[in-house]
Amino acid sequence: MIHKTFIFFSIVLGSIIGLELISGLIVYSLFLNSNGASFKQATDPHPLFKSFQNIGNPIPPYARFDESNPFTFNARTGYWNKQNSAYNAGLKIDRSGFVCNEKCLPLERVKPPNEIRIFIFGGSSVVGLGVTNGGHTISGQMESLLNHKYQRTGKKIRVINVGLGGGFSGQAISKFLFDVILYDPNLVIFFNGHNDYRQWELINTQQISPKIKLVPNYHIYDYSLEKTYTEIRSFSGSVRHLIKKLIFRFPIFHYSKMLAISIANKDVKIIGADISAEAEIKPEENLLPSGTNNINIDAGTLKKLLTKNSNSAHTYVGNLISAAGIARENGILALLCLQPTLGYPKKDKLSEVEKDSWQKIYSDSPKIDQYFEVAAQLIANHGKRNDQNIRYCNATNIFRHSEKEIYWDNMHYTQVGNKIIAEFLILQIKDMLELSAD
Repeated sequence: MIHKTFIFFSIVLGSIIGLELISGLIVYSLFLNSNGASFKQATDPHPLFKSFQNIGNPIPPYARFDESNPFTFNARTGYWNKQNSAYNAGLKIDRSGFVCNEKCLPLERVKPPNEIRIFIFGGSSVVGLGVTNGGHTISGQMESLLNHKYQRTGKKIRVINVGLGGGFSGQAISKFLFDVILYDPNLVIFFNGHNDYRQWELINTQQISPKIKLVPNYHIYDYSLEKTYTEIRSFSGSVRHLIKKLIFRFPIFHYSKMLAISIANKDVKIIGADISAEAEIKPEENLLPSGTNNINIDAGTLKKLLTKNSNSAHTYVGNLISAAGIARENGILALLCLQPTLGYPKKDKLSEVEKDSWQKIYSDSPKIDQYFEVAAQLIANHGKRNDQNIRYCNATNIFRHSEKEIYWDNMHYTQVGNKIIAEFLILQIKDMLELSAD
């Protein structure tokens, strides 16, 4: 009996090893022939072996129960930055829940008469994940550049980092309306889009009666929890969930999974379709995908991107419009920008690190280029009505021709990237704040 059991497990183990070896060789070949792109991802050590190396805490920050979790529950936004904590050693969170720049300086609600306050909202890219300290974040570099350039005006310019890891535009609106507005901001900047994309196909409405729909303020972790709770209600779902967790902790099918994703996403570009006859799309929403980046979008995908029943591109831009309305009503200047991402548009020249990240774009982020194309065109439509107080901007192309390393993964920026963004944003707001370098 022991002999047969040994043979059985030997066959299973041998099959797994053989499948991984064959899949690894095929994946290596695919990467080798992918238009000169780096195949470092395919030649990295298998993650099963990496688990025996010192790779840090594998549990996502929001799921931790110790001081390394930078988040805390918030009734209005779902969660927010925990006061007096940190994302890492270089990115600290102050007593108000804002991410510190180079130093954690107190921020009182009563604003000094010679102070200009700029609040910048966004996700982890605004937080600054990827740089060594708060001085290298977008807000940190903006504050330094602005104070150096306009020091003769006698004004002290504060740029406050309202970034939230995983945060999207709906949370930013709540934070703006119920908290940030109490600090008497002169100008607010919304610099987001990527986290809204991450949940764009998730339904954000609940039918509570035949005529009434409720729009709960869900965030990305709420959707994850809801999906898990739904799955584990049944015995089979519980088993599937357990298997997925085991594979996550012990990723024995790493190369097999990579091969399956590569096959499934071999033809990621969707052929454009004539959508003029699409009855459910209103004429004013009939955005033909003929933008500057030539992204083709079929009618079905376009319909999803314009629906009001999910966190679509339409909903994202609607959130920016809501933020603009709040700002205008309260006499606050507002700059609302669609942020750049490695997935849209592709840089003319990628570094080796960026090539590695590019390989995963369409497996981890399918249709990201189509989402951003539609969002960019919607923002361009509203940008036609820009004035001295409210402006929409599309920042997706600011890295297009840069030969420097801008991204350290598919979304987060390097110190160089943050500086380029800071300089871009300063150009957008200079005349809004009526600043002049004497």
